Amino acid sequence: MGKLAKNTRLNLIMPYPAMIADELAVAIAQKHIHPGDLVLDPFVGTGRILAAAAQAGASGVGIDVNPLAVIVTNAKSVSGGQRRLRDFALELTRKRFPADSSGIRLLMGRRVEWFHPRTHRQIDYLKGQINRAKLPRAALTVVVAVFFATIREVSYCRKDQWKLHRLSKASRNAQRVDVKQTFLRRLSQVINSFEVPTHNLYKFRAVIGDSKRLSHVLSDQGVKFPIDCVVTSPPYGDSKSTVQYGGISQLCLEMAKGILGLKALDYCISGIDANCLGGKMSLDGKLYAIPKRIWAGDLCTSIGKRVAQYLDDMRSVCEQIVRVLKANGKIVFVVARRNVGGATLNLDLWFRSEFEKLGCTLIEWTTREIKRKLTPYLVVPKARSVSCETEMSAVPTMRKEYILVFSSPNHLTRASANFERPIPSRRQSRLPQ
Repeated sequence: MGKLAKNTRLNLIMPYPAMIADELAVAIAQKHIHPGDLVLDPFVGTGRILAAAAQAGASGVGIDVNPLAVIVTNAKSVSGGQRRLRDFALELTRKRFPADSSGIRLLMGRRVEWFHPRTHRQIDYLKGQINRAKLPRAALTVVVAVFFATIREVSYCRKDQWKLHRLSKASRNAQRVDVKQTFLRRLSQVINSFEVPTHNLYKFRAVIGDSKRLSHVLSDQGVKFPIDCVVTSPPYGDSKSTVQYGGISQLCLEMAKGILGLKALDYCISGIDANCLGGKMSLDGKLYAIPKRIWAGDLCTSIGKRVAQYLDDMRSVCEQIVRVLKANGKIVFVVARRNVGGATLNLDLWFRSEFEKLGCTLIEWTTREIKRKLTPYLVVPKARSVSCETEMSAVPTMRKEYILVFSSPNHLTRASANFERPIPSRRQSRLPQ
């Protein structure tokens, strides 16, 4: 393989919390992934790792509990369809979007407005135009991904973080957005990206599923075992104590209700955060011992119980990864140490311990400064940033990433013999409906 592109395909199509750095995804693919490999990302996010793997000549599958992440990832794998997208964009430029705000109410279950009434009406009009276009599924996947990005941009959400907080009243009053122009600008950027010639077909897809049941999800999707390489940047905690994966995603998905043709939009969206690791308290008072070198916090507090639940859920994922991976396959995790409950959670040390318990061998451990962060390096309670490092209540956030590379055991678990037999595919299309 020649030198890979510096960026992955459509890397800026949709903002998303805690995305792996584009250059890091490419570097990992170039070093650890080979042409013909089958790559798995059990926490796919917006698919940067799978896109980088595809540029290295591999195929891939990603799993995520968030329907928005799955749709955005699948949009990146679309090949062709530029003409239909251009035609749709041209049709839309000729449409006159409504300028009034009559008949608009609060979103169901919401206590405050997240859009100017006029903006809300224009969004509804845009959804109607998308349905009337009767786009093929691949083109529709791209359009819906662009729709998500448009919703975030024209909403009252603060754009400097991922908790679902509104702009100040003054900022809301000063906001002037045009749904039509915002959507067309973003769609044009995507179409222009498709015009760049590529040497590899983007042979990857993402599916909605729980990675704690990894082997079952892959079997249901007709994915052939064993996997050659697992590469991921997992969530560093539950959605309550870290970034809120479901907040803005749920708002975007709510606004997309009524767009026809994508089954991913039919999933229940109210429990995204609850379905993330540590989101459902299932330990039922059982003791989960965490060594002090991993985390020195108090397990008896509510935060301590969430940390314990998160690690218990992650342990299940690690077991599933080893179960579906081929003998001597590679596992690449990008993690960080974070402050929670007044103590540092050393995830790099925890992952090393857990994978070694499962018979894996650590073959590489490197660190990397986090060069770009959407959130500040210091925060005070309620996620407010601080400008002075001497602030007494300030809590440091993550500054370094740790890249851990493991080799899976020579002899897999009891089910390895079954994994060697391909499972008949239940779906022939590359993109899930």
